[in-house]
Amino acid sequence: MPNTKKIFVRTVTFERFLLMGGTERIQNLFCGGCNSETEMMTISDLSTASGIPTLTLFQLSEKLQIHSMETADGQFMICRESVKRFEKGDQK
Repeated sequence: MPNTKKIFVRTVTFERFLLMGGTERIQNLFCGGCNSETEMMTISDLSTASGIPTLTLFQLSEKLQIHSMETADGQFMICRESVKRFEKGDQK
């Protein structure tokens, strides 16, 4: 019997499926700029929803052109209404 070598090959694959649509995290929080309870969103969710780049939202917040706040757990939130007003040119 000839010397034969057996080779066993095992291939393992993994797939990951992420569903991202409709996952906007909107919270009704008090906005000091509006002086009322408004819809607040995380900066990444608002960027996705509005099409405004994250960096631009940070810059607008720093210039006080849109309202923002930080929650107790450290999440940076932006007032959705102030962004809508900014886009219309009505800055309050």
